[in-house]
Amino acid sequence: MDTDRLIHPDEARARIFARLERLPSERVALRDAPWRVLAENLVADEDHPPFPASTMDGYAVIADDPSPWREIVGRQTAGTVEHLEVVLGTAAWITTGAPVPPGATAVVPVEATELMDDNVVIHQEHIAC
Repeated sequence: MDTDRLIHPDEARARIFARLERLPSERVALRDAPWRVLAENLVADEDHPPFPASTMDGYAVIADDPSPWREIVGRQTAGTVEHLEVVLGTAAWITTGAPVPPGATAVVPVEATELMDDNVVIHQEHIAC
């Protein structure tokens, strides 16, 4: 192999990138868009879902509540809207995709809790807003 003609990889990349040209953009139907790259940012004109939703199963709580023991005030599941409110000393069971109840500022994953009768014990180190 003739090593006199070898160039450093950085130089090879620079030569390649110097010859690249931007492709023209075009509008296509969404069904024809897989494997394409957006030419500009895509911004939704409304939130979806139109409410703060839980990204995990767990308990909706007030993050600043110092008490590890919380009374369970109800269940909030995806697809339903219960009239629950989380206040100090309480928590609501919540599933992924469900609306976060009023008053709640965090959702603690179920794995970071212990169920005790009608109460849940929250391991404080797992609370994140």
